[in-house]
Amino acid sequence: MSLKEQLAKQTGIGLLIMGFSTFFAAISFFLISRILEREEIAYIGIAAGLLAMLSPILLSPEVILFRDYAAFKKNTNKYVSAFLFFWLVRSIFIMGVISVISYLLYAKDNFQLFLYVVGAGLIMCFSMLHASIQELCFVEFKQVETLRLNFIYYAIFLVGLIYIYFNRDIMIYLVVLMLSSFALALLWLERLFRVFRFVPVFDVRALETLLKTIISGVGMWSHLISSSIQLIYRADLFFLGLFVTAFVTGNYTIALMFSSLFVFVPQVLQKMCIAGLTRSVSKPEDMKIVNAFLKYTFVLSIIQVAGYVLLGKFIISFIDAQNADSIFQLGLFLVIGTNIFNVIRPIHSYAFARANLKQLLVHVFLPAGILAVIFYSVAAYAYGGLVTAQANVLVYVVLVLIYLRYAFSKMKFQLSLQWITREEWLLLQKILKRFHIRMDRSV
Repeated sequence: MSLKEQLAKQTGIGLLIMGFSTFFAAISFFLISRILEREEIAYIGIAAGLLAMLSPILLSPEVILFRDYAAFKKNTNKYVSAFLFFWLVRSIFIMGVISVISYLLYAKDNFQLFLYVVGAGLIMCFSMLHASIQELCFVEFKQVETLRLNFIYYAIFLVGLIYIYFNRDIMIYLVVLMLSSFALALLWLERLFRVFRFVPVFDVRALETLLKTIISGVGMWSHLISSSIQLIYRADLFFLGLFVTAFVTGNYTIALMFSSLFVFVPQVLQKMCIAGLTRSVSKPEDMKIVNAFLKYTFVLSIIQVAGYVLLGKFIISFIDAQNADSIFQLGLFLVIGTNIFNVIRPIHSYAFARANLKQLLVHVFLPAGILAVIFYSVAAYAYGGLVTAQANVLVYVVLVLIYLRYAFSKMKFQLSLQWITREEWLLLQKILKRFHIRMDRSV
């Protein structure tokens, strides 16, 4: 099989995994929102918010798989051993930090919340192990393993949800999550030994290479940019957990969980744009690719917001008819904010492929992240949930304006307003021809 065919196959599997994950996330969101009490759902949001605040210290080494794949391929056992050792040390450090902070914030007034946050941190550590091995599958063109194991994980978790339905308690939900995540970690380790024939080898040089990749250059800037995005997405939950009632935080968590479903398809387009840019060899070709995807994300974002306006309250009423209006109102601002950023995801792809990531962090994401923390904290403390949701829109607008300014001035991005190119028109004609529809281009 040629490289082009392999890439096409892996892209197809990746889209299938993304679609499967989206469907499962939607089902889980609906069931959990129906099963748990609103105050218990607040625990989920508060934990997510705290982990987002701590995301800058969650250093990730996976970038080495893409940047130094040739060296990695020759020394797989050494690098994977270094990955696992780093994961263990990082997990111990992270759990220590989470335990101390959550104890100081929550243990005195709500010990159960403290236990949930610590448990959520442990689940996150298992998830980081899953992610490392999944990236290995990605670069080795073995994503089918990811598909298989995700299917097993979802099956286990859905069985757990059935048990939770008859035993409705947030701590039982936490235990189900922990056991499911731990089982998936064991399955991934089993695949690592069997499929990749992994043999543990401790090598100081491999570990040094890994650490250098993490704390310097592309790895560090990429991680901090991702952390800034996490802050913008979820830090509002952390501040709401500090300043408003658990019921309001629970409603906000449901609205945010709902709005997160509007990210999956734009993320697929973002990855497809990156894939196209990796094959581009010139600036004009870059602009052609990015502008094409900008049209798609623009149209998709309008459709998503319109879909939420038309159907959002109807869907939310199945979760909580009594509070549907307030949740819908919160979700409206969160969905608008999310889709404002969705529009420029192709520019984000272009920046990651071509820009200086350190400059991108300093000029775009660091100011936006700091602004998000200030706006969310003030809004949550002084005004409550609705104004915090409105602050999301303001933060995303500022982020997009800063990003566009950087793209035009520093990256020399060239916006094209051509809504349909010749290639797109020919493709559209070919598709319509299959349905015996004839179209003549008059413009």
